[in-house]
Amino acid sequence: MTLIETITEQIATYNATDISAENLDYLMGIRKNLSYNAYLLGLDTARAKRQLETIKAQRKIKYFKSKVEHLKDGVGKAETLAEVEVSELREKEANTDGIYSGYKIILEQCNEVLKSIQQDLSVLRLEMNA
Repeated sequence: MTLIETITEQIATYNATDISAENLDYLMGIRKNLSYNAYLLGLDTARAKRQLETIKAQRKIKYFKSKVEHLKDGVGKAETLAEVEVSELREKEANTDGIYSGYKIILEQCNEVLKSIQQDLSVLRLEMNA
């Protein structure tokens, strides 16, 4: 099971759990596991962001190097040839951007669910102490 599938399952489990004092320990366990997996996803998200920025820089460098090489053929042709030469990097950039964006959305969702779990736990603790 992938990390994203695990997180999705944990969120679904939380959503299906009855919020009551009997489930306090269970909710605390869900929060602990989801927090750890959100941490791992945060690392993956940061890694994808770094990779995206690296690919963007590589594409720009390759584009300008290619353009300079082909300037003798004219500006228009140089730009066209440079675009052709960076097309694979553009595709890789788009794929990496999609991965990064997906991770970021899921990470934000995790954080919202963790806030909700924390609120539920606080309410349950207040009820138990009352």
